[in-house]
Amino acid sequence: MITKNFKQVAKQLLCFGSFGGSQLPIKIYSGMTRYLAPSISAQGFPASTHHSTFQTTASGTGIHIGSGNTPATENDYDLEAQITSGVSGTVAQNFSQDSSGNPQRELVVTITNTGNTDITINEIGYFDGLNCNSTQGSTSSFSVATTMLDRTVLAAPLTIAAGDYGVIKYTLKGIETQ
Repeated sequence: MITKNFKQVAKQLLCFGSFGGSQLPIKIYSGMTRYLAPSISAQGFPASTHHSTFQTTASGTGIHIGSGNTPATENDYDLEAQITSGVSGTVAQNFSQDSSGNPQRELVVTITNTGNTDITINEIGYFDGLNCNSTQGSTSSFSVATTMLDRTVLAAPLTIAAGDYGVIKYTLKGIETQ
């Protein structure tokens, strides 16, 4: 589910290029509130890059996996229970449009269980680094804050045996509605 953080980024685009505009609040992975920086021309807006690496650290940008199964809400800012050990992974991505012309980003996440016991994956999340200020209205400094933009609870859990691998096809799509 697209998070409130993502919606704030979309709203902030109206103020792009002007520090005099509103700096909307977001909640980063740690639960702290930060404020979107509206104009950081050298770094790009709102994020420094589109991250598509597999992550096992809470502060890393890219794709995170977890074992949590609480339904996703727009107020989520982190996975319920990130898996941080016993796994490695790779991500292949493709940018395209669906048959209705909606832009989409397809991520094929291959996860290897490097541990000695089975792992069960119930959730996946997309985290990006957003240019933020720690105080609203700041015009001089910013930092890149790891922020979850999507959390999806899988329709069926993926269990991977020790030494084996599994694949999740994760698609993020922008759909225009009237």
